Amino acid sequence: MELSELSVVVLETAEAVVMRAMVELETLTRRQPDALVSLAAGETFEPFLAALDVEQTAGRIKLDALRFTHHDEFFGFEPIDPGGLAHELLGCPALAKAHADGRFLAIPSGGSEAILREHEEHVASSGGVQLQFLGIGGNGNVACCEPGTSFEFGFHRVELADPTQHHIASRFPAGATIPTEAVTAGPKSILAAERVVLMATGASKAQAVRDMMDGAVESTCPASLLRRHPDAIVLLDSHAAAKLYWPHN
Repeated sequence: MELSELSVVVLETAEAVVMRAMVELETLTRRQPDALVSLAAGETFEPFLAALDVEQTAGRIKLDALRFTHHDEFFGFEPIDPGGLAHELLGCPALAKAHADGRFLAIPSGGSEAILREHEEHVASSGGVQLQFLGIGGNGNVACCEPGTSFEFGFHRVELADPTQHHIASRFPAGATIPTEAVTAGPKSILAAERVVLMATGASKAQAVRDMMDGAVESTCPASLLRRHPDAIVLLDSHAAAKLYWPHN
């Protein structure tokens, strides 16, 4: 597949990254109020979810018809399960309302291969994901696509790498069993989204960002797949951008 010109915006602070991402969502809601948006959970997106509720409460963004889904979930976790990724997303009142209204499509995290294919078909028949939000892990993973994931994979069940398990341990109380598997959108699923917005903040993401932008486009750095997407933007704060080799926008 031909590589695309990946747009990169470097902003001074993490707060500025969040607000620039909010512009992406607000622009979509004006163009297509009932679009399907796929969200990410985790530390990078906690401020985004907080800002989403503030912006809706203030009337600066309209979410009443917007539909939501998410790109990964720990294996066997339902939206009601604390520590789960959907559970975190639904802690945002705007998303909780979408869930209550039937506008939140949860991943069938305990499902078989056939059920995952049904999920993909449901997403496609709903018009597909118009806006896909992504973060990036320290090892270059996106969603739960760990290094080595084939770019041909759609939604699939995956064993979480040791660094990922270590990272997610803080989501659970001491002594709790840490998930070792997840269900995730694969590279093929991510590339099917109409537009992709990747957010990265903090110095801990700087090496992964450099690998994504300046390394080879290959499965050793799953995030590099964005360079195959025709309409993707990377939003970085100054710390996450610190190791880039060449000037970006």
